[in-house]
Amino acid sequence: MEKLDLDFFEKLSSKKNEYDELENLLNSVEIMTDNKLFLHTQKKLKRLEPLIKKLNEFDEVQKELKDNNELLNLEKDLTVLNELNSANKDLLSRQQVLIKELKQEYLNLDGSLTELVSVELRLKSGEQECLLDVYNMFLKFVESIDAKIQVKDDTENAKTFLLEGENIFKNLSIFSGNCKIIKLGKESIVSIVVLSENSEKFSLNLDDVIVETYKSGGAGGQHINKTESAIRLIHRPTGIVATCQDERSQTKNKERAFENLKSKLEKEFVKKQQKNIDFQRKNAKNALFSSTPVLCLNFDKNEVTYFKIKKSYNLKQIICGELDLISNDVVINDK
Repeated sequence: MEKLDLDFFEKLSSKKNEYDELENLLNSVEIMTDNKLFLHTQKKLKRLEPLIKKLNEFDEVQKELKDNNELLNLEKDLTVLNELNSANKDLLSRQQVLIKELKQEYLNLDGSLTELVSVELRLKSGEQECLLDVYNMFLKFVESIDAKIQVKDDTENAKTFLLEGENIFKNLSIFSGNCKIIKLGKESIVSIVVLSENSEKFSLNLDDVIVETYKSGGAGGQHINKTESAIRLIHRPTGIVATCQDERSQTKNKERAFENLKSKLEKEFVKKQQKNIDFQRKNAKNALFSSTPVLCLNFDKNEVTYFKIKKSYNLKQIICGELDLISNDVVINDK
């Protein structure tokens, strides 16, 4: 059963204060004359509403538990005591569900994003069965969030697969590093590398392009310098320039200039993607050389430890794919 996380509830209290301040502002006279501020405040308030609703429900459960416990200390009748204990059991169960829902609502404030992620698992030492344990743990997680999976490499000592779904990188990137597996007194090490694969497709927004015309130069007869048939394109976000003056027709020059600009931008796009992957691999490599594993699956103690926040979890829950228990705690801890 998940314990109450006091740090997390302090963060929730801060959100509740923020909500109350926004509600007071929305009801104030000053905001009525400022439509822009009114809409902005209303939007922020609506984003917080689902979280505050869950928090109020949690507070009600807490109050009922407190009232029941006070009655338990005073009550003598055995039948009433049994009823109160039964009610408390249900309330505690509801409390645990609400804690998970509160954590999810808290994370939802960041919004959701469909991402493409590459996961590479390699057996560095120990039993091949342990690699399968880690692999199956990720597969169970994928099933639980209904993500798409594409296996790229599947050998005895390595597993590589692509995942596509909402907020996957945020949930899985925290596991990049070495995973220690303890089983029947034996230790195995499986390396985990999680990389964000840019799922964005290249596109050229015409609103980002400045089109300039100028008179052609060079050989070309009487047509030269009489009409502005040459084209210069400037891509605002990158400053990349493409020109064409080869044709007598301005339309044809424009078409060829756009082809040239698109080609240049596509090369920059691919270069930027590769640079991002290289940077991620460098960070992952540093984690793999660390003497402290990021994760330990201890089958002998039925326990999982995530070392970055020094917190332990039930082994069965984690290997059955409930990795969000860890990732949610990490994000909340970072916030």
